[in-house]
Amino acid sequence: MIYETNGQTPRVAQDKDDPLFRKTIVLDLAKISYTDAVRKNRDAGGIKVQLSLGADASVNQIRVVKDLNDKMLLREAVIAAFRTKFLPEEYDGVPRSSSQTIEYRFNSYRR
Repeated sequence: MIYETNGQTPRVAQDKDDPLFRKTIVLDLAKISYTDAVRKNRDAGGIKVQLSLGADASVNQIRVVKDLNDKMLLREAVIAAFRTKFLPEEYDGVPRSSSQTIEYRFNSYRR
């Protein structure tokens, strides 16, 4: 837990029930493009990335949590993550840095 004081009695800033807390909101999740290899192999699965977001909702860092050993698809997921738009986490109306995990799921099977 993170405690914030501001010279006053400490409050738990991560408590989801706290009315002063608002979690990060994904406004526009950028899509990824399938690679030719994924289409050819008729692959399915997902890539999961964890984003470090600044208080201005900019993506500062990306860490790959789950990969499918397709470097081109991973590249597409990283580019999409940088293009995704967020509203930053807030506490008492003040934006702050946070992290967000996104999973890009896909299924290239044809019906």
